[in-house]
Amino acid sequence: MGSLMGPDLVSQSYYMGFFMYQGEVTFDKKTFQKLSRPPKKSLEDDMKHNPTSISFLDFSGKSRNEVNKWIFRNTVILDSGMMQTLIVPNKQLDGIFFIKEVSPPNYL
Repeated sequence: MGSLMGPDLVSQSYYMGFFMYQGEVTFDKKTFQKLSRPPKKSLEDDMKHNPTSISFLDFSGKSRNEVNKWIFRNTVILDSGMMQTLIVPNKQLDGIFFIKEVSPPNYL
């Protein structure tokens, strides 16, 4: 989406990613789908080791070191929790929300 915006607006924006490790989601009303298992060394696999069930990671202004080197290189993600995609996290995103286990809503 950022590639469609002018440079002035891009510099004033903060791009967030939302990632999940396991569970079920719904993309269509009342149609549930189990998330695919993330591959080893994927963003989701790296983030699952965080001791909290919900986390936020800010990439903006970070310098590369041994712990965060994965955000500066090609990294596999599961787009919508399903489709493997290759990204360089700090080039496409400013930060991410990560939830270890998700579940679909309870419809009324």
